[in-house]
Amino acid sequence: MLKVSDIEKFLSEIKIEYQIFGNQAVNVDCYSPLNGIQENKITWVKNWDEGTEEKLNQFQNLIIICRETAQKKNKENCYIVCSDPKMCFFEILEKFYFEKEVANSISQYTVIKTNRIGKNVSIGEFSYIGENVKIGENVAIGTHVTITGKVNIGDNTVIADGCILGKSGYGYYIAVDGHRKKVPHLGGVRIGNHVEIGANTCIDCGTMQDTIIGDNTKIDNLCHIGHNSQVGKDAMIVA
Repeated sequence: MLKVSDIEKFLSEIKIEYQIFGNQAVNVDCYSPLNGIQENKITWVKNWDEGTEEKLNQFQNLIIICRETAQKKNKENCYIVCSDPKMCFFEILEKFYFEKEVANSISQYTVIKTNRIGKNVSIGEFSYIGENVKIGENVAIGTHVTITGKVNIGDNTVIADGCILGKSGYGYYIAVDGHRKKVPHLGGVRIGNHVEIGANTCIDCGTMQDTIIGDNTKIDNLCHIGHNSQVGKDAMIVA
């Protein structure tokens, strides 16, 4: 059971400013989205309206993360008020409910040609890491991932299942025989720190310069980053 006091301690540790109203003795057994709310759950509210207030007041023993409290509070519920309830809610879920993958675990069923691998790296089953790849520290690489060519991966980066990094992009020229011929790709890929790359995403190497993904960028599942692309810091790319 998660107690209000546990949440208070955690929010203070990560320096999130908040106020608490209502029943601070509430204990919850799990989390819930607002549209499927049940008793004994923690949830979050983006914006109050009459329908939200009426719905929440039908339930007891809730912890509600919100930007503002209801006009008619249910005295059986606890309201944690902060400036960014979404951020606050998911920080709480990550702390108390999310089980992180164990780092520093490299599957025996993966092929690794490089010896440039940092500390605390995990690589899942049936992946392939080429000889020119450099991997930083605290990197998590999923299953069935292929990384070839001159790929440099920064620290604290996550590469989900099925990704392909470092393959040639789509580029052709008309050869002397009149047919299209593949442009030779001599560049690499540079992935920054704290980057997250979703499942089955493909990032092509550059033709002469590197394809670049900046620090703290988050890429969705099923995305394609073409050759020579330069993505800045803190970008969000979605399918």
